[in-house]
Amino acid sequence: MKGIDPTDRLLAIPPGGMCNYKVRLSTEKEVDAELMGWFRTAFDSAK
Repeated sequence: MKGIDPTDRLLAIPPGGMCNYKVRLSTEKEVDAELMGWFRTAFDSAK
């Protein structure tokens, strides 16, 4: 997944690794539509 602006939740990782972003989760409630949208975008861009 590239080209997504980082947010307070979606943290950009410095270039050079396999991943471009990370998300910190503390509770189940943080697994929401926004997070699932990022997963969908990442999955679709990997096809």
